[in-house]
Amino acid sequence: MGSEMIKLFFAILVFAASVNISYAQLFIDKPGNSDTLKPEIDIIPSVLTVPAPEGQFIMEDFKVLNRGGGVLKITKIDATCSCANGKVLSSNVVPLSVGKIQMTINMDGLDKDHRIVDFTIHSNASNSPFMVRIVVENPPAERKIDCKIPEDEED
Repeated sequence: MGSEMIKLFFAILVFAASVNISYAQLFIDKPGNSDTLKPEIDIIPSVLTVPAPEGQFIMEDFKVLNRGGGVLKITKIDATCSCANGKVLSSNVVPLSVGKIQMTINMDGLDKDHRIVDFTIHSNASNSPFMVRIVVENPPAERKIDCKIPEDEED
């Protein structure tokens, strides 16, 4: 009876393994499922307004969320201005995890009237390319204060 129980146990084990493999194969081969396994990029905030810096550079870090089912691979970052640069700090982001990118703007190259820089993040995500915008506020206007000191009147 012991050897029959062992045979029955192995038969059940083989059957369970084949059912799991078949189920997984059906899921993977099913049309449309490849999209659910793709990564999906989300960057919060996608528009950032920053005050005009006192120095020459603006440097901002952004959190990158992978909302999809596959590993997110960030390949490059382009900017609309040659005065700007994007740096990938986390090139591979596993599903439902957070990575990081960094954007830098050189204020010397930024047009005084157009203070917006768009960054394009390229990746293997289903919603790639993804756009991020940095808006640099105009510096406050300099106020001139007239500080005339009244002259002492002579008696």
